[in-house]
Amino acid sequence: MKRMLLVLMVMSLFLPLEAMWAQASSGDQIAEVHYMKPKAGMTAHFEAGRKRHMAWHKAQNDPWSWMTWEILTGERTGGYVVISPGHQWKDFDGREKFDVEDGKDAEASTAGLVDESGMSYWVVRGDLSRNPSIANPSKYITSARYWIDPTMTATFTDAIKKINAGLDKVKYPSKPSRWVQLANGGDSPQFVLQTDRTSYADMEPLSKSVDEAMAEAYGKEEGAALMASLRKSIKRLVTEMRVWRPDLSYIPGK
Repeated sequence: MKRMLLVLMVMSLFLPLEAMWAQASSGDQIAEVHYMKPKAGMTAHFEAGRKRHMAWHKAQNDPWSWMTWEILTGERTGGYVVISPGHQWKDFDGREKFDVEDGKDAEASTAGLVDESGMSYWVVRGDLSRNPSIANPSKYITSARYWIDPTMTATFTDAIKKINAGLDKVKYPSKPSRWVQLANGGDSPQFVLQTDRTSYADMEPLSKSVDEAMAEAYGKEEGAALMASLRKSIKRLVTEMRVWRPDLSYIPGK
């Protein structure tokens, strides 16, 4: 009996994750993300190596984009994020030979220069994003990374959807932004809100807060309860700012 109760308890922990995965794997775009941080004093050499590696991608006529941002603030300051966006899961099949050669060239280009590195896959959550479209990479991106209580994933995503509806209702201004969810490669459940910024001045907060907008959209009590349910689901929040590095990026045809 005790064993059965233990099994049921374990299953109850995984059921929310299964529901989350099903919702996040319904044809949304996938991004392959690489994080690298050069060793102290090696940044210039690291960047030179990455430029050589991007030239290698161009010489191979790689159809995938590799977009690089330098991290300016937060725990990962001094690191670089390289993103290949816009894929479906099936796109990652059939590139094994290319990936081997890619890895060899990347290693040769920055051998002995990297202090930290990691790779992960992220799902772009169009159902959570209020204004996700962007024609070109923005100069800056600010990100808010949320670690969620696994038993409250649905609470978190439902709250985001209702908040978005409330923001639309009161015509709250919207900058280009997108929600992405970790699919593989780190602590989960994990969501990131990425917001495009044209300048530092674009960081200026709006005159009305989201809490005030929810009070206007749903009434004071319901709006406060909605924001409280969102915050209750969050275990940890970390922010950072990135700057676009076109000189360290590769985009086919450019």
